Amino acid sequence: MKNNIIMSCASALLLACPAAMAQDECATAPTLVSGVASTFSTATATATSAPAVTDALCAGTYLNWLATQQDVWFKWTATESGTINVSTCSAPGTSYDTSIVVYSGSCGSPTAVACNGDAAAADTGCQQYYSEVANMPVSAGTTYFVRVGGYNGATGAGNLTLTFTAGVDGCIGATGDCATAHLGLGCNDSTCCTAVCALIPDCCSVAWDQTCVDIAIPTCGIYQYACNSPAPGIPNDCAINAQVISSSGPVNFTNVGANSDGPGYGDSCGSGNNECNNDVWFKITAVANGDLRASTCGTVPFDSKIAIYDMGTAPASFNYNTLPEVLVACNDDGAAPCDTNGATVFPYASDLTVTALAGRTYLVCLSTFTAGETGSGQISFTVPTPCVLETGTTVEAEPCGQDLNGGCNMATPAFEPILANTVVEGTFWSDPGDATATPPVNASRDTDWYSFSVPADRQVTVNVKSASLVTVFILAQGCPAGATVAQGSGSCPTVATGCLTPGTYYVVVVPAQFTTNPCVNSVFNKYSLSVQTVAPATPCPVLMDSTCQQPGPDTVTTSASTVLPGNFYQGCATGCANNAGGSADVIFATVFSGSSIPKQVSCINMGVAALRSQTPTGGSCGYYLPTLPIGAKVILYRDIDGGVPTNVGVDLQPISTSSVALAGGVYFGNLEFDPPLCLDGEIGAGQTLVVALSTYNLFNGTDAGALVPSGSGYRSGVGLTPVSLTEPTNFYVYYPLCQSTAFAPANITNATNRFQWAVELNGQLASCSTNNCPADLNGDGAVGGADLGLLLGAWGACPDCAADLNDDGFVNGADLGLLLGSWGPCPN
Repeated sequence: MKNNIIMSCASALLLACPAAMAQDECATAPTLVSGVASTFSTATATATSAPAVTDALCAGTYLNWLATQQDVWFKWTATESGTINVSTCSAPGTSYDTSIVVYSGSCGSPTAVACNGDAAAADTGCQQYYSEVANMPVSAGTTYFVRVGGYNGATGAGNLTLTFTAGVDGCIGATGDCATAHLGLGCNDSTCCTAVCALIPDCCSVAWDQTCVDIAIPTCGIYQYACNSPAPGIPNDCAINAQVISSSGPVNFTNVGANSDGPGYGDSCGSGNNECNNDVWFKITAVANGDLRASTCGTVPFDSKIAIYDMGTAPASFNYNTLPEVLVACNDDGAAPCDTNGATVFPYASDLTVTALAGRTYLVCLSTFTAGETGSGQISFTVPTPCVLETGTTVEAEPCGQDLNGGCNMATPAFEPILANTVVEGTFWSDPGDATATPPVNASRDTDWYSFSVPADRQVTVNVKSASLVTVFILAQGCPAGATVAQGSGSCPTVATGCLTPGTYYVVVVPAQFTTNPCVNSVFNKYSLSVQTVAPATPCPVLMDSTCQQPGPDTVTTSASTVLPGNFYQGCATGCANNAGGSADVIFATVFSGSSIPKQVSCINMGVAALRSQTPTGGSCGYYLPTLPIGAKVILYRDIDGGVPTNVGVDLQPISTSSVALAGGVYFGNLEFDPPLCLDGEIGAGQTLVVALSTYNLFNGTDAGALVPSGSGYRSGVGLTPVSLTEPTNFYVYYPLCQSTAFAPANITNATNRFQWAVELNGQLASCSTNNCPADLNGDGAVGGADLGLLLGAWGACPDCAADLNDDGFVNGADLGLLLGSWGPCPN
């Protein structure tokens, strides 16, 4: 891809999200804006008792709406007639199994007009089991209400996007294919239909005949497959003669003189153009579920593109005119180091992995960015192979067909405890239910929740192997489920890994495909789960949650409000791009002075933002929850000359640095200090306390502390609160990548508000006494065997913990020596 990245230095991006309380009732439903994603959360919402929800309008889509379902509401009014698409598509792993109902009328007397549990077609850019009402006709002047809930009572957060397309009579609600003559009026692509009927009105008033088709194909750019005069010496020049691939490994090819018979890609590749030039084709039938990968990393001398299409289970009867409709995914430029092979540079190489299903056939198209820029090389394939499970050291205590350890999905949460460094043999299942039965049988699936604890910092790796496709998560403790610490990738094994601080966590194993998988399905019901832990080389970042566990008597803040309605700020960041670009390394700082400086800090709460740019199918680029936590640092500085902060290392001297991980979203994040941080003697007369959030370069950085791959759309920043325009700015920013040389005020406003950074210090304003016996870990006034046991239990990486007596981030022999040297009664 040969296009330039434009960086917006010191630019603010504000994303307004509806308030949670307004979403909870139909009468106060916020208004949707066409094409703009609106965030929602049903986690703390209440259930709406009336009207009762049935799946009469969407039977078989797994609506499964319980009478106690917690739900939220939105509204939208059509200013003209046309069609709408309503979708809960969010980035994979960032939302939950949603269900939606659309009403017309009023809140007092709503009439259900559409509903959906699971979208008709899965989208790799969306979470599993997202909901979509597609091509729903709407009438000018009518208000529509969208009610969002979850499958079988599920709750969570996500995004709702409504997209409106204006239409004309004959096109609105039309179902016929635009490229096929039929007796009905109009065709199912409202934009194409409108354009054709403007030229030939009879297509919308008499019938969509062959004349309409002949006009539609060139006018609407409808793809018609053709491969004329295949190039000699290139047997796989045409898609209909694709080269069969049956195993993993490199394959030689040439595309010199090849035809261009593939369709354009639209915007799905995130490419500088949408063309498919000089393409050659390969065909793979998956013998197992798993990851299918095609790559030209380090093996081709030209700018390549790769696209993968799903031919279904009957490739012999595949209609090649439908290629644009069955595009699974495509890639223009693979992430670094895809473009190198040793010292040799192969610019703009491509790398694409998709999920393949056993029994389905896939077409792989290799093309070039620029027509005529061709050559010879190798394309490498990795194809799914049958999965061999590990032998377990224990067996899941839940027979197949039951749901005994459904965790937070159960009315009374239940978890199966497991030990680290063990292998569990488990089972799962799914049942599509029967909407025609009396009474109807709801669809259901087994989700297995395991709990485990780590006594000290540990690098935890979870491996799940199964013949079925699997989703696996590591979650922080709590119901509703805590923050996602890690999400699995790959297929056999599916691997999730994270650096975990001491505490209890959940491993959740879920069948990725909601299809019939009864317990007689043998190999597809089984999985093996291993949880391995090792001491990390460096201390683990602390996952910022939302609750201070040990609040002090005093709370101080530099902002006029701490309400976060969803506004965020990322400085020196690339523009929104689908899984591409990112934010740069920025330091955000706010100043506490005089009597507002606490002598002891128990917790810091601050507005933080962790997001990822995504482009859902049929939508525009927006910011969604990331699939991984994003690394950052919280730093406390003393400003030796007071006033406005200028430069780190000049007027700013560090007092405390904490590596943190930001969970997905815009929220009031909490960092706990255990024991509390005593600042007595740290801040002198005339000096100030500066609290900073230091982010990593997620655009083209390589620092492992970022926790996420760079250049993949991940964004980090601060959560902002709107205040009166008369309020001053309360924070400062420093942009190293944008060549700023000092902190500058972040003066962010719109027509009605200034935006401040919400930061709150919790602790005590009074002096904190110095502990003259730090080795007395249990506080009984003496150093003895009980303290020795506590120290040994915390052995390993353990930043900011009491047993780290020398404050080097680790509990080891040096701390043991200090404890033994203090043995006996503590001095008075």
